[in-house]
Amino acid sequence: MTDLSRRRFLSLLVAGGLCAAGRFVCPPSALAGAPGRRAVTRILPAMSTFVQVTAVHESADAAEAAIAAAFAAVTKLEAVLTRFDPASPLSALNASGRLIDVPPALATVLSAGLAFHGATGGAFDPTVLPLLDCLAQAAALGRALDPADPRLAQARALVGVDAVRLGPGRAELARDGARLTLDGLAKGYIVDAASQAMTAAGVPDHLVNAGGDLLARGRRADGRPWSVAVENPRTDGGYPAVTVLSGAALATSGRYEQPGHILDPRHPLAATATPAAQSVTVRAPTCLEADALATALAVLPPAEGLALVDSLPGRACLYLGAGGAKLASRAWA
Repeated sequence: MTDLSRRRFLSLLVAGGLCAAGRFVCPPSALAGAPGRRAVTRILPAMSTFVQVTAVHESADAAEAAIAAAFAAVTKLEAVLTRFDPASPLSALNASGRLIDVPPALATVLSAGLAFHGATGGAFDPTVLPLLDCLAQAAALGRALDPADPRLAQARALVGVDAVRLGPGRAELARDGARLTLDGLAKGYIVDAASQAMTAAGVPDHLVNAGGDLLARGRRADGRPWSVAVENPRTDGGYPAVTVLSGAALATSGRYEQPGHILDPRHPLAATATPAAQSVTVRAPTCLEADALATALAVLPPAEGLALVDSLPGRACLYLGAGGAKLASRAWA
């Protein structure tokens, strides 16, 4: 789940102060609230980034307990969904091509990945890991993917969701060498689970921010909705767009720091092209969905991405270009 370079682009404006995702600079004013309400913020390194959780409650003890529940959910689910730990169930599935007693969280995220593959016309593909490995190998040598490299053709032959077989408690990869990545889904799913844990702990007013995958519930300590600013993808920074967020999630995919590291599973060589849009931010009811859609829209032409999002009630997106241009879906505000 190491997509830190793609998702350090959201900055949280809390109670009039700027708390930047990825930098976590939160001034004291951000903790000020209405009488009887206060915000408690804690940070945990996880998922190759930092997870920042803010709980708003009259009781500091209740807020701390809810944050502890959120972090427990993050730790538990990361161990299941990561592909970087050889002991994880996902790694076991990739290594052997089959897995019995699939954990419910893994089954849920795998099913979601297949659904988003269909909904995005293949722009989201959880079987793309062989191609990602080719890209990483080329980058390690300081060069772009070579269309004539036989390893590229071999990797492309391994990609395809038709090889993924899911059944009750079971998962199988029906193509030798096929492997899965949940990088565009798992973090969003874990953010959702952390939020659910906080609500279950009696703290419905909270915000969970995992390196830019962000979910807000309820209201800030001062009673106002959470406000989120989207950073300019240019190196000169700035925040050209701000949105109010409550009961919804945001995720951003973009080319802020490492151009070419977003791979189109349908056209892998397009990963080195100069994009018309430098970033896309998606607002959706869950962080799982925002994460997956942002990943897919990053490789779709903006016109196609806007059309897709406009066809989905309750979803919105914003494209930002390096020159400051903006393209927004109808529901973005």
